[in-house]
Amino acid sequence: MANQLLTISQITNRALPVLANECVLTDKFNRQYDKEFGIKGKKIGGTCNVRIPPRYVGTFGPALNVEPSTENYVPVNILYQYHVDIQFNTINMLLDIDDFEERFLHPACIAVGNRVDSDGAYFAMQNTANRLGTPGTTPTAFKNFSDARAILAAEGMPKGMTPTSVLHPLAMSSMADSLKGLFNPQAQLSEHYETGLVAAKTAGADWFEDPNIANYSTGTLT
Repeated sequence: MANQLLTISQITNRALPVLANECVLTDKFNRQYDKEFGIKGKKIGGTCNVRIPPRYVGTFGPALNVEPSTENYVPVNILYQYHVDIQFNTINMLLDIDDFEERFLHPACIAVGNRVDSDGAYFAMQNTANRLGTPGTTPTAFKNFSDARAILAAEGMPKGMTPTSVLHPLAMSSMADSLKGLFNPQAQLSEHYETGLVAAKTAGADWFEDPNIANYSTGTLT
């Protein structure tokens, strides 16, 4: 009777859903350009150029004032790779896929998922040109997040889009505590008490918790 060994394809197919479940923050990023990479027969390498819509000024009065239509673009690059490398012997490869997943895939995917989330949080922190609240002070007010949604709307957030709020566990605890006494739908109030988390669709956002959220320190500027 021939040995039935696990294949790399089987392992990869089981590892990817596990990895996706371990990512909190990065799971909320815009993924609309995923389809540009790795298409058989149309591979574009590690860079995809994303178009930026033209910006027009407009004019007053009946006179024609033709403006140039200039489309710019920004490159989206796949430059950074992080991985966990492990080696298997024939005994490991003979294991049932469920046993293999629990013993090997989960620990490896947890390490990769935490790193992906941590790097995503630092990238967002370093490349976001806006802020609200007091740096170094944990937000505890409904208004902090309703104001944040208002700023996004004022700066052109598409109508009908629900922002995502991802908090460090301690910040989530502070916000849940501050919101527990507000007038809310009964189901949302019970969710605060039962889970210790801020309920979804609160202050105009969907709420999630991630211990990999980045902290930053300010300099001497007020």
